Amino acid sequence: MLQPALAAGVLDQNPSHHPARRYELHLTCHPTLFAPLRRSIVSVMARKVKPEKPRPSAALAGGRKRVLLVLFVPSVERDGSTLIDQDYWVDSALKMFGRVFGGATAYPKAKGIWRDDERSGALVKDEPVVIHCYTTPEDIQRPANLAELGRYCRRLGCEANQGEVGLIIGDEYFAIRHFEEA
Repeated sequence: MLQPALAAGVLDQNPSHHPARRYELHLTCHPTLFAPLRRSIVSVMARKVKPEKPRPSAALAGGRKRVLLVLFVPSVERDGSTLIDQDYWVDSALKMFGRVFGGATAYPKAKGIWRDDERSGALVKDEPVVIHCYTTPEDIQRPANLAELGRYCRRLGCEANQGEVGLIIGDEYFAIRHFEEA
């Protein structure tokens, strides 16, 4: 019979040379294993196997944008009744996202509510347009890109008379409430 130490030796063939690879043990039992009074022969083969990673097809190859930006473009002012020119703000946001981050998509009106704590907790009903933009980690970390995104959000908040502009970067929500230039 094969000694356990020998089997272990087969499995431990220089794993430091291939730390990303794992080793699998394959046992092949020969028919003589079951022959009475005969020695069994067990062949041990170690095969290096790379961990399987999902591979995008060639059609999907290219730049990978994996940071999601979400901007909520409101439909009303802070008072909850005065309409804003939402089409203007959606179009200008799309242009800004296209120029700075490569593109964006605006989804039809959603239904939402926001609590204005500076107005005694008044609830403001809203039908925001939700804009999604995927970008790269490098693009979102560029100071010039962040500055332009911040300027746009402060301008939207100030000119559309908002209490807060909602922006999501990755998995973090930013409640932008101070609209003066930084």
